[in-house]
Amino acid sequence: MNRPHTLFIIAVAAALMLTACGTSRQATTERPTVGGDDDGRRRTTFLQRVTDNAAYARNISSKGEITMAFGDDDITLAATLRMRRDEVIRIQVTPLGLMEAARIEFTPTEVLIIDRINREYVEAAYSDVPFLARHGIDFNTLQSLLWNELFVPGEPRLREAMLPLFGTVFGKDSVSITYPAEAASATATAATGTASQSGEIVYRWTADAATAHIGDFNAAYTSHTGALTTVGCSYGDFSPIGSKQFPTTISLRATTCDAPTTTTYTTAMTLRLKALSTDDDWESHTTPSAKYTRVEASTLLGRLMR
Repeated sequence: MNRPHTLFIIAVAAALMLTACGTSRQATTERPTVGGDDDGRRRTTFLQRVTDNAAYARNISSKGEITMAFGDDDITLAATLRMRRDEVIRIQVTPLGLMEAARIEFTPTEVLIIDRINREYVEAAYSDVPFLARHGIDFNTLQSLLWNELFVPGEPRLREAMLPLFGTVFGKDSVSITYPAEAASATATAATGTASQSGEIVYRWTADAATAHIGDFNAAYTSHTGALTTVGCSYGDFSPIGSKQFPTTISLRATTCDAPTTTTYTTAMTLRLKALSTDDDWESHTTPSAKYTRVEASTLLGRLMR
């Protein structure tokens, strides 16, 4: 993996979307439920509890900090997260908490990255960003990840009629939720707790059996060359937002294991939010200044990383 590609993954993670191979809670070997009978009702009831945990708020924002790690190096910066349901996901990076140095923004149609210091920006459709396009990541996927929700790839909203598409494996303290449902058996016996078939992506969430809160998300993709890419997200430190609970610590990871060399590339990011707010007094769309220059992602991200 070349350096610009690695930098792009890091930037996307900063926007909160990425995930991880890495470690996840081990699934039990209990048989997955498949629906229609008592086991199916048990699955549906639990999945409804998980979806009922979704935050009602249209806006979620908070100041906090981002820690990004690549290899043995890491950096922590002050940042602000702003999300408006179905409109925008935005991270503003503010070193020392004083002046905005960079802005990363996802909307339903495009990705925008702004370098305030050098007055440059990147603006691209999701289909024009290889990493996002290759792994089926769009705005709806990112929004579901950052809002701590289940999702069906390619669907703008999870509907109750879609719940049979998920498989479940019930353990003592946690429940493994897998999409597609037929992958639940493989997930239950995989040594890493995540499995994938060549050319397909398997998505897995781990939810607390008592609260039905999602604690982990993992996705695994095996290319036709045998390279394994895993993306994941862990959630913690839930705090009230309205009548719901929302994670204030979100850790994202992305790992690619090349084949046949087995060389592994890993990036990670942790976002710590300080005080959740439903404030709506902010604009949902950013237009780069006419004084800014539009550049390629590798050029801008290289400068941001320095």
